[in-house]
Formats: sequence, C-alpha cells, structure tokens
Amino acid sequence: MVLLNIVTRACSMIGRLIKGKSYIPFYMETDQIYTNPTRHDGIHRVKPLTNKIRLLEQLDAMGIDKDEYCLTQSSILSVMGIRDNDDLDIIISSDLRSLNINFPPGIQVFPKDISKFNYFGAKNDDDILKNYCIEIDGYKFLEPRFYFSRKNINETPRDINDWKLINKFFIDQNHKGYPFNFDLYKWGIIPTSKVQLKDINTNNLDVIINKYDRILDEGTGPCNLGRIVYHDKVNKQFIKIFHPGYCRLNNLKDALESGVLNGLCPALTDLIYDDDQLIGYVCKEGKQLAQHAYEINKIPKDFFMTVLRNCQRRNKIFYDLVPINIIQLENGEYSLIDLESVYNIDNNLTNNLAKDVATIKPSNLLELIKRI
Repeated sequence: MVLLNIVTRACSMIGRLIKGKSYIPFYMETDQIYTNPTRHDGIHRVKPLTNKIRLLEQLDAMGIDKDEYCLTQSSILSVMGIRDNDDLDIIISSDLRSLNINFPPGIQVFPKDISKFNYFGAKNDDDILKNYCIEIDGYKFLEPRFYFSRKNINETPRDINDWKLINKFFIDQNHKGYPFNFDLYKWGIIPTSKVQLKDINTNNLDVIINKYDRILDEGTGPCNLGRIVYHDKVNKQFIKIFHPGYCRLNNLKDALESGVLNGLCPALTDLIYDDDQLIGYVCKEGKQLAQHAYEINKIPKDFFMTVLRNCQRRNKIFYDLVPINIIQLENGEYSLIDLESVYNIDNNLTNNLAKDVATIKPSNLLELIKRI
C-alpha cells in the first residue's frame, strides 16, 4: 500500500509538471499551523508563537478588539525566540483611548501620537494601526523596523546578547518562514547575505562609474577614493566595489554595525567580501530622486526626518544627504545609497571630513540632527 501511494504521488507530480502546472506534494493550511487542531485526529500540536509574550493573556481577558491596538518594542523579540518581553507595550487607537480603560500593571500604553514613532512617514497612532503593522497569530505588531532603528546596540550586556541572537535569527533565515515572511523592508535590518568578490562575474555588466584608481591630494595628504560601480541589467541591481585602500571602508563597516542604517536602505541586498574584508555591496535598482545634489526639496520630508532621527540616535552623520544619494524602489520605499557616507559625530568630525575630502550637504545637516 505504501509503495502504491508513492507511485501514485510520483505519477501525479509528473503529470502536472508535464502540463506546466505547479505541484505541492505536502502542505498544511495556514489556520492549522497554530490556531486549529488538525482534522484527522483533533490534536493541537503546536502552540502559537504569541504564547511566549508575557501579559498577553491578561490583555486578551479584557476582550479588546485586536484591531484597536498593536504590540510594540520587545514583543517582537519574544515571538522571534530571542528573549521574554519586559512590560507589554502597546499603541492604541483614538477610539480605544476615548474609553479611558484602566489596563493591568505591566501593560504600558504609549502616550497619544508620541514622537517616538515618528518614523517612515507614520503620522499618528491611527495611521500606524492602519498602515504600519504586520500580523502574527491574529495580533497586530508594529513593523519591527521601528524598533530596530532605535534599539540600543551595546549599552548593556543584554543589548549585546539581543543583537547577537537577532543576527543569528537572520543568518539562520528564520525570517523567511511563516509567520515572518512579510516584506523584508519591514524588518529594517541590514541583510546578512554575503557574496565573495571572486564569485562576481562583471564581464557582461555595464560600468557606471570607474574611479577605481582615484587618489586625491588636496593639502591634507593622499586620499584614496577608488571605487567602481557596475549595472547588472538582468538582475536589476547595481554592484559597488571599493579599492582595498578606499578611505571610507571602515566608515561603511561601522555604519552597518552601528544600526544607523537600519530601516534606511531597503535597496541593499548583499554585502561583498574579499575573503574576510568587506569590499562592497549590492543594491536593487531604483529611481533616483533628482539629477542634481542641490535639489534638496526633492527628498520626501518623512524620509529626511527618519534619517535625522537615526543619525541622532546613533550619534552619526550621513554627511551627503542629497537626492542623488536616495532612490525610490518599485514598492514605493525610499533607500539611501552611497552607504559609506557615514561619520561619527565627535570632536574629530571636522578633521576626518577634511582628510577624506568630504563636505557636509546640506550645510546645516549637523545642526538639524542635533535638534531633531
């Protein structure tokens, strides 16, 4: 009987493939993954991931419509399996707020339209609930990019351990499985995928910029500005490779590790390495916002403000914040390019910019970051 079943499945598969149809030999309906028992024996084998969230049962017991609030902050870490959440932080709708509900201890409601969540164009609480949430097990979660853009990097041992486990979550590609398989940009995390320089075939690619051997000496000493950019029309992407002596290679590495670019570069798909050395990156195609650097008004205000907030949070400056360094992707999201254009905001900033032949644009950018 077993052999007969195998043969039958094989014949079915071959028949569908010959006809050009898809074939899925094994599947499970979504509502059977967590919510419902399987039909053949009535056993509920897997608990919902949201069972891991502390205090959620108390919130459920209140009978509040799940469309009227979203879970925020470390709740996402709980369902990712990183660690238990602390308090249960939520954003609530205007309608729910008008009811003046007393929530149990430990369930923290953020103040109305708090500026803490003025990221990525979100206008207010109701806009967040309508347009900036993902859904897991029937619960709304604020898109993780809001949290990961602000989350501490190395202030405490717990921060360090959190990020270690977060990175492992993505390295293990757990984000690609249900229920995490939502649009990647909503995570706001720098991709973990790496490609080796030796494996990139540039023979049939168009060269967009070729300054690989460019060295300037403008009074502060020689400055290596060597890089080359290829356009891969087939895969609709750009490949940027730096000279090993490029002056801002360490800036790029630090920017990627610091969190300042979290949520700001959805175009980034891969990091390029030459053995263990970061040497470039790959970005999706997109529409450049303007042809000239001085057309600052072409940068959407919401995106500009998000860059300022990220920079202030990480004490960094994306020194060349001009429209030619921003693209709009097919899904409407905006993305920084020239990701190496990041410096520490410290007492050495002026000297470091001069050494690397870099000029802050717009000229009042540092002031805008400090007062955001």
